Amino acid sequence: MYTQTTSSSSTSTCKFHVFLSFRGPDTRTTFTDHLYTALTRAGVKTFRDEEEIETGEKIKLELERAIKSSKMSIIVFSETYASSKACLQEVETILEYSKISQHHFLPVFYRIEPANLKEQALKGLPHVDATEDRKKRWSMALKEVASVAGMHLKDHFRYESKFVQQIVEYVTQKINPKFLSISEHLIGLISRVAKINRWLEDNRATSAKVLVICGMGGKGKTTAAKYIYNSNHKNFDASTFLENIKETCRLPKGLICLQRQLLSEISGKEQEKIYTVDSESRRIECVLGNKKILLVLDDVDDVKQLDAILGRRNWTSGSKIIITTRHEDLLKAIENCVCHKIERMDEYESLVLFSMHAFGRKSPSDGFLEHSKKIVHYCQGLPLALVVLGSSFSKTRSDEWVTVLDKLDTIPDKNITGTLKISYDSLESDQDRSLFLDIACFFVGVKKHKVVKILNGCGYSTTIGIQLLVDRNLLTVENGKLGMHQWLQLVGRQIVLNESMFPEGRSRLWHTEECINILKAKTGSANIEGLVVDMNVLKKDKFAPANSYFQSTTLFSWLSGHLYWRSSNDEALKTDAFTNMRNLRLLKLGYLPISGNYKEFPKCVRWLYWRHIPLRSLPDDFPLENIVYLDLRNSSLDQIWRGTKVSFFAFLLFRFCFVFGAFAILINYFSKRRKF
Repeated sequence: MYTQTTSSSSTSTCKFHVFLSFRGPDTRTTFTDHLYTALTRAGVKTFRDEEEIETGEKIKLELERAIKSSKMSIIVFSETYASSKACLQEVETILEYSKISQHHFLPVFYRIEPANLKEQALKGLPHVDATEDRKKRWSMALKEVASVAGMHLKDHFRYESKFVQQIVEYVTQKINPKFLSISEHLIGLISRVAKINRWLEDNRATSAKVLVICGMGGKGKTTAAKYIYNSNHKNFDASTFLENIKETCRLPKGLICLQRQLLSEISGKEQEKIYTVDSESRRIECVLGNKKILLVLDDVDDVKQLDAILGRRNWTSGSKIIITTRHEDLLKAIENCVCHKIERMDEYESLVLFSMHAFGRKSPSDGFLEHSKKIVHYCQGLPLALVVLGSSFSKTRSDEWVTVLDKLDTIPDKNITGTLKISYDSLESDQDRSLFLDIACFFVGVKKHKVVKILNGCGYSTTIGIQLLVDRNLLTVENGKLGMHQWLQLVGRQIVLNESMFPEGRSRLWHTEECINILKAKTGSANIEGLVVDMNVLKKDKFAPANSYFQSTTLFSWLSGHLYWRSSNDEALKTDAFTNMRNLRLLKLGYLPISGNYKEFPKCVRWLYWRHIPLRSLPDDFPLENIVYLDLRNSSLDQIWRGTKVSFFAFLLFRFCFVFGAFAILINYFSKRRKF
């Protein structure tokens, strides 16, 4: 929908709003000090050399860096300014940088006439000790800057404070320090935040005071909040945007720093040192309660952060609080709040955003439309992915696009997965993390009630865990099925892949070829908790009919499975291939013939999905005692097992099996179970 920003301040490229150039002996402790104080109180971050440069550093180099790290410069021309080599060097640097960037400068003539300054420049700066070449360059720079219309404090102007205020008003209008830096490519943003803008305009006493923008990482929550803030902060008595709260709170005294920033920006005064969180919460309550304030709290992940920053939340009717978070469960801790979820970008918007970053235009260049559509489909409407991949492909030669596209599934971009992994890392318990990985590797698209039965059998509190993942925007439940954004699924699987460079050293295996190689070599290990083998994935086209509809039917799957078994006897595996997998919980097999002594089969398996099983009946030594979900559909079974054998299955499926002699067994089974 819109570009992500990684700025940690209100400007992504500028460390300061203003660089002050002045002659120390003339104005350091008088006019320049008053100007600096007024700018700081107005929220303008201002550089002046004696405070910003540490002793022992190379002054000239640091001053040049400071100029280039500022949005604009104020040059305070005074009586002896033109006699200082350092000042003249600053003028030259400011002028040169303004010509190649958007850096602005404001000449301020403090009790000196511009004409006198230009006269000194025309005379070639005779009182300056420097080479003729350097003095010539400085003279030209001084003349050019002095010719620019600036602000002039004449000798007869008695009230310096008014003059200072005029400068402050000019600067704040010029740089707008409250304006937050966001991308110019805000595709689809305005329509998506229109509802939030209407909420900000609603000043009724019954209106909600807090709006929470929820969503998974990379979806554009922070960008949306910045756009809303830029559009509305002037309508409030005071405003502040506290960015990246989660990361700031991890720093020593990070929460105290946020409190200090809030108090400073709302009151317009620098705050004294704050030593405890609790002592300042009450001050914040008073400040928030007496003004009409717009407060944005970005990336909150803990209720304690809200308590410290917002206090008891007794605000005036006109104040509004916007919170961005990945943790939807925070809503439970906030009374009378509104939840706003960022909608997924549609295909057209995604293509425009990708194209702006890949080609610098709203549509793909000639010959790249189909490739671009593939990438857009791959990104699944995630703005972060579209921006990162768009920027990446802009640097890729046209003949390399196909190669890079082929690698996306196996080597996802770290800039994207790293951002999304933050949500996984925030899960407090190992069980919640394990649940996320199980779902990402095996259960996306599966009915929720089935997953609950299976994973409850693994010792999980699955219903509670699933709700937590939903609240953290790591999972969705739609039409009774578990869903997960493709990029979050990639993150989960990448976490597993990073467990070991060797497949047998990982906890979960879902690539059939890797699994077959492990089973053939009998190199399985106790690390493996879940394994999927579906030979039909490898052989799906071997018996495929021309009619694609018929190919998708259950009947075709069943027939192709039987034909495949008949043609692959030489590929039958032995049961002892599973011997070392003593912690295997989840096992999914398809079209896979296995022979041997089933005493070697894993006894910890809770979920056995073995469709097209090439057996007439389950062997007597088949370990069923711990299985809670047994799925043997589309198999050759004409008898479940010989004799009477009852297990504590939570679910049992035999649809489309050739079962003729199992009815007595099933009656016995149902008599001992309360629910099928």
